[in-house]
Amino acid sequence: MTEAASTPVRRGRRKSQRLNEIIEAGARLLYSDGFANTSVADVTRAVGITPSALYRHVSGKQKLLEVILDRRFLDYESALEECHGWDSVAETLTLIATTHRDLGVLWQREARYMSDSAYDGLASRLRTVAKRIASNIDDPSPRPAAIARAWATISVLTSLSYHDFMMAEGDQRALMRELILGVGADSPQWTRGLEWSGEKIAIASTRAIEDDGVDPTDRAILEAAARLYGTRGYHKVSMTELGQAVGMAGPSIYYRYDSKGTVLAAVLERANTRLFADASAVLGSTTDAQTAMRDLLSSYARLVALEPHIVEALLSEILQLADDERQPAADSRARYVKMWSCQLRKCYPDMTPAEASVRVHAAMTIINDLSRTHSTRAELSVEELCGLAWSALVAGLPGRMDGDTHCRQERTGHE
Repeated sequence: MTEAASTPVRRGRRKSQRLNEIIEAGARLLYSDGFANTSVADVTRAVGITPSALYRHVSGKQKLLEVILDRRFLDYESALEECHGWDSVAETLTLIATTHRDLGVLWQREARYMSDSAYDGLASRLRTVAKRIASNIDDPSPRPAAIARAWATISVLTSLSYHDFMMAEGDQRALMRELILGVGADSPQWTRGLEWSGEKIAIASTRAIEDDGVDPTDRAILEAAARLYGTRGYHKVSMTELGQAVGMAGPSIYYRYDSKGTVLAAVLERANTRLFADASAVLGSTTDAQTAMRDLLSSYARLVALEPHIVEALLSEILQLADDERQPAADSRARYVKMWSCQLRKCYPDMTPAEASVRVHAAMTIINDLSRTHSTRAELSVEELCGLAWSALVAGLPGRMDGDTHCRQERTGHE
């Protein structure tokens, strides 16, 4: 009797354990190789099961991605129920983020491959997570608003997805906690490098983009491609659709680009060229390290506000390049991040390269995410966006930079 009663429990445990194995193997593969490059067979080989065994748990690759994201969101939802106050939020969410570093990439890069209903359901849950985070911010009326700080906090947490810099476990958690505490405090008033005083991100994005020397027809094609790839994914966009977006017959594009892959390579090359040109102009205009660091952040925020889709393509589509183009594109992105990290270390010479990179990725992810999130695009000014990113970049650091930015300890009075 006892043995018979215990059998369903053991089976239930085995089933739950197998689902966990499928989730974690699927998450690793989707994170490293991308949805389009990962098959059900890849997942079953990683787990050591047959396809039929996997289908007993999930109906296919789309459902697997949905289940993975559901599990990641559930971690945050459950943790926030136990949080009371900003220190508690920082401590608890840091532990989750450093345990599962894949959420940013899985949500920002891969979630577009889910069905609309699945995506909308998860997006609604993420908005609820942001509201719960905002409810724990100590000051109910900071500038920017608490909900914007909550989204910035999520960006800091998910920024770990975009790099593999490793620190001692305790040091990394302490640093991430400090960055979150910094984002939750008042941001500095942003005064440098922006000519659009008080302008919302959504309005700034309608401004004409400066002539970058690219042939007008090529430029129209590349801008349309970046927009379509960013919103729908590279594999879902045909050359015919791209041609229609710029008023050309699909075959006409082949006179300029011999394949869809060539278009993507040109989109990413143009994006990297813009980033390096802006950064070089900033670094060549001043010898003061602190001024250069602030202007570097401003120039990046300005570019992302003007052309959010080129950054989205850089973050989302490198995996779709041909083998001989993929690594050079990734290396270019890494060199750009290193420019920021080196500049930050000029301001703080004792900072390690790993810490500088973690801080830079957090600041960049805030700019990238909040520039593409509908609610924050409509509510935040470009200056407020810069202030939030800066709060993460220099959170907890001693002294002040450029005369108007206090470190978190000075702003809050805490030791």
